[in-house]
Amino acid sequence: MPQVYRSLAVARATTTNNRRLALLVAFTLATSALTGPTFPVSKLAFALFAFWIGAVLLFHFFLSGARSGEAADRIQVVAFVADITFLTLMYTLIGGAWWLGAAVHSFIVTFAFASVPRKRAGLVAGYAIFSFVALIAAQAGGWVRPTEFLGVPPLNGNNRLAVVVLVLGLIPLVASAAVQDTFVRIMRRAQERHRLLLQTAPDMIVSTDTQGKIVSANTSAVAQTGRSREELIGQPLSAFLVAGDKHIADEHHGAALTGESRQFELRYLSAAGESGWLFCTCNPIREDGRITGVLLIGRDVSQMKEQQTALHDSELKLRQAQKMEAIGRLAGSVAHDFSNLLTVIDWHSQFALDEMPEGDQRRDDLNEIRKASALATKLTRQLLAFSRNQILQPRVLDLNEVVAGIEKLLQTLIGVDVAIVTRLAPDTAMVQADPGQLEQVVMNLCINARDAMKRGGTLTIETATAELTAEYTAAHPWVTPGRYAMLAVSDTGEGMDEGTKAHIFEPFFTTKEAGKGTGLGLATVYGIIKQSGGSIEVFSEKGKGSSFKIYFPAVSAAPDRVPVAPTESQLRGTETILLVEDTEAIRGIAHRTLTRYGYTVLVARNGPEALSVNEHYSGKIHLLLTDMMMPEMTGRELAARLRPERKDMKLLFMSGYTEGSVRGKTDADSGISFIGKPFTPEDLTRRVKEVLVS
Repeated sequence: MPQVYRSLAVARATTTNNRRLALLVAFTLATSALTGPTFPVSKLAFALFAFWIGAVLLFHFFLSGARSGEAADRIQVVAFVADITFLTLMYTLIGGAWWLGAAVHSFIVTFAFASVPRKRAGLVAGYAIFSFVALIAAQAGGWVRPTEFLGVPPLNGNNRLAVVVLVLGLIPLVASAAVQDTFVRIMRRAQERHRLLLQTAPDMIVSTDTQGKIVSANTSAVAQTGRSREELIGQPLSAFLVAGDKHIADEHHGAALTGESRQFELRYLSAAGESGWLFCTCNPIREDGRITGVLLIGRDVSQMKEQQTALHDSELKLRQAQKMEAIGRLAGSVAHDFSNLLTVIDWHSQFALDEMPEGDQRRDDLNEIRKASALATKLTRQLLAFSRNQILQPRVLDLNEVVAGIEKLLQTLIGVDVAIVTRLAPDTAMVQADPGQLEQVVMNLCINARDAMKRGGTLTIETATAELTAEYTAAHPWVTPGRYAMLAVSDTGEGMDEGTKAHIFEPFFTTKEAGKGTGLGLATVYGIIKQSGGSIEVFSEKGKGSSFKIYFPAVSAAPDRVPVAPTESQLRGTETILLVEDTEAIRGIAHRTLTRYGYTVLVARNGPEALSVNEHYSGKIHLLLTDMMMPEMTGRELAARLRPERKDMKLLFMSGYTEGSVRGKTDADSGISFIGKPFTPEDLTRRVKEVLVS
């Protein structure tokens, strides 16, 4: 600011001095031309003119070396004092020139108040009054012998006239000084208020000339750009803008110079190289009807832009999640109905094989049917996993152990062209998940990464404990803050563009060639993670590879022990089972299978029929094996009706829906277990045995 004030003060003083010199030279030449018998001018007057011109030139020299605005103002005051002094000396040599003194001194006082600070102008006004009094005193006292001028009577010896002249001259002179002082005080007060308003305004306020160079800048402009006023003033406005937005500023600046007012947004650059957004209003500056510059007011909207971007991203992610949810419901519904059909196909194929002698050619046909059924079952389970409708058997797991346990299998699946790097943090938190499904997640991600690295590369598997903060969850509203176990699978492959990333978790979406993939690998990953209470985030850039980061809620319990699978002989039993299933085919094959393994099976088609069977059966029922979703009465409602009178009876629900959707408020009941459809005879007998001996 001092440098700016100095420049303005020196420029103002120099302009005033140039005008002074021009007037003085013109007055000297005019006086020379008029000098004659009717207008005699003494040689002393011309000597004063010469000294005066010399003094003005000397002021120019001093002004060029002024180092501050105050120095320039002091030189201005000295120049005004010199003007008054030379004029007073000249008027003392001319008879009757006192009226000129009163007029010209008043003019100088007015000019002083317009040029220098009020207090210094007051000194000039006081000196002008003193000089006028001295002029009258010198002529009235006969101290000088002035030349007659235009027949005006001399003041020498005429004290009454001298008093009248003194009073008449002082009145306009003092009045002029008082009026100017008051006017300047009011004007300076208004200027100070205006300056204070500009400097304290939170918005950036900048004025430019017609060439686009900055003429003034307020405190906010200094703060936001990180540059001093000296660095801003005199520079083109476009010098402080992002390169891609300079044409925007030029366009609207040009429009303002034609008289238009514009509003627009652009990006500016701070001294540190950081960019920010401004919402700008651009208006022309007019003086005497001419446009002399442009006033630009800019409000920093960087934070609002960031919030809008974050909100937009969150909305996109939310819409994507809702779309995935809708697709999942559709896929789950289809898969659930399909699983019943697959169960019947698979079981009857197995029954036919069991009754067919070895060597029968039809066994090959039945085996092909079973293979196709197994593939269809796998596809169905993937759809159920995506839709989060798969029955899970969660346990407390160590992520590091899961990864280490399938590392050799991954080497076989991935091949020799891809290097597998594992970075398993020893303090990784425990998670609660289905071990088989968690292995499926890792394998699917690794296979997906392998397919993205057609020319080989590096596959990195990492684990760690992560603390997801409120800031993170604000950008990911489906995640709650807390402690998580992180699993990351990264590759150095082709990467994905934004369009591909938006669809990768949709079922049957694939970028692979026809016949090279089902499009369910990542959809399955998505469903398992969501059903396990986790979240997944994808980082990818075309040509730079991809990284999938998965966050599972951390648990503090120790890892569960892996149960030992029962042998064939251990699967047999003699207990009584109440089988309730509304699908006739499944009911029949389940009854047939359980009877083969030695169980006594009571059969019912629905809930009311099961209640009737229970009422007429006086023996002990060890297990209720019921479908969950049935007309008239659900499996849970049936269990609630039977448990009060058969407290020792175990429960095993059959369902193609999620375990969470059937547990409801019975979570705390340790007697409830689940088996997901479709299942094989071996799956059913093993699960029945596990529940009975638990």
